[in-house]
Amino acid sequence: MIQLPFDKEIDIRMLENVFDDMTNSYKIFWFLGVFEEIINNKITITFKEVVARMIVKAWYPLLNYNLNFGPQDQMAKNVKKIYKEHIKDKNITNSNLYRELCDTDNKEIERIMKDFYRYVPYRLLRGFYKKELRGVKDGIINKSIEELASNDNKVFYKINTLKQKIYINENWYNYIRKNQNIIRGWANYNLILFLQNRNPSVPAIPLKLEAPIERNLTVAKKYWNTVIENIPITDIYTGELFNIENYNENGPLSIDHFLPWSFIGHDELWNLVPTFRNVNSSKNDSLPKYDVYIEDFSEIQFKAINFMRSQKNSKKYLQEYLSIDKNLDIKEIMSVNRELNKDKFIRDLKSVINPLYQIAYNQGFNEWTYNISNKDIIIENKELEGSIIIGSNLWEK
Repeated sequence: MIQLPFDKEIDIRMLENVFDDMTNSYKIFWFLGVFEEIINNKITITFKEVVARMIVKAWYPLLNYNLNFGPQDQMAKNVKKIYKEHIKDKNITNSNLYRELCDTDNKEIERIMKDFYRYVPYRLLRGFYKKELRGVKDGIINKSIEELASNDNKVFYKINTLKQKIYINENWYNYIRKNQNIIRGWANYNLILFLQNRNPSVPAIPLKLEAPIERNLTVAKKYWNTVIENIPITDIYTGELFNIENYNENGPLSIDHFLPWSFIGHDELWNLVPTFRNVNSSKNDSLPKYDVYIEDFSEIQFKAINFMRSQKNSKKYLQEYLSIDKNLDIKEIMSVNRELNKDKFIRDLKSVINPLYQIAYNQGFNEWTYNISNKDIIIENKELEGSIIIGSNLWEK
C-alpha cells in the first residue's frame, strides 16, 4: 500500500479514503484527470478538460488491452462509443486525443462527455462530507456538495455547476505538484486494484495502464537468426522457409508474439516465433487460431531449444524457458549428453499457452488465420455474450 506524504496544511486522510468501496471506475479516472490538469499548471479547470483526461486515461486499457471495467461501468461504455462511432483510431496519441476531445464541435461527442458532468465532479468530494451528507436525498446531493465545498477552505476543490468548472484549493494544488510522483503512483495503484478485481486472470495489469511502449526484440531476433542459419525452419503461418527468396516476397524476418503482447505483456522466448514482416503486420494483435497453429508452434519451439542447448553462451536464452516447467533444470537442458524429452517439452509448453489463450479469447481478442492459397488475411470477429468456458481438450490434437 502506497502512503501519501503528510502535510500540515491539508487533511490527507480525506483523499486517502475516497476510493474505498469503489464499484465504478469514474471516480478514479476523474481524480487522475484533475491530477493531470494540475500537473499542467491549472488551478481553474473546466469539466470538459477533466473528462477529456478521463477518456485519454481509459482509452488504451479498454481498446488496446480489452480490459473489463465491470458490466455496468459507464466509463467503458462511453469510451467505446466514442471510438466506434467517431474517433476510430485505437493508437491515437494521448496528446492528439486530448486536443481532439477538448476542441470537438461534434454534438454527439459533446453529449457523451456532458453525461459525466451530472454526477462525477461531485462524487469525488462526497467522501469529504460523509457526516454532513448523511440522510440527504439523492436528488439534492450535488447541490449540497457544491454548497458545502463553497464554504470550506480545506476541501480539495470548489465546484461551479453553472460555469462547469472546478477551482483547486491552493494548498492542495501545491501539495499535488510537490508530491506528484508519489501521488501518481498511489492513484495508479488504486486503479490497478480496481482492474485486477475485474480481470483476475489477466496478466501484467500494471503494464496496461498506458499506451504500449516500443519493444526491443533484438535478443529474440538474434536467437532466431542463429537457429535459422543452422537448421531449416519454416514459418508456422505460411509454411515457407526462411530464405532470401521468401524474404523478398513476404518481407524480412520479424518476431511474432504468439499470444499478443497486448495481452501477455512480456517478450519471453517461449511465446515468440519468427515470421515475415508482412504476415506479422497483418496478424497485428490477433490470436492465431489455436487448433491450426499450435502443433507447428510447439514443433518450432522444440527445434530451436534443442539446437540452442548445444551452443556456447546459450544459457541466457534457455533460462526463459524455465517458466514453462518449474521442475526443469537448466543443467539438464544444457547437457548435450542427455536427450531432451520432446513430448514432455511440448506438453509443458501447451499447458502454459492453453489457459492463457483461453483467457485472451474470452477477453475478446480476435482469432486469425493466414490463407496460404491467396495470401489473404482472415480475421474472425467474435460477438461474445458473457464468459466463455472452453474445455482444455478442445485445444489438444
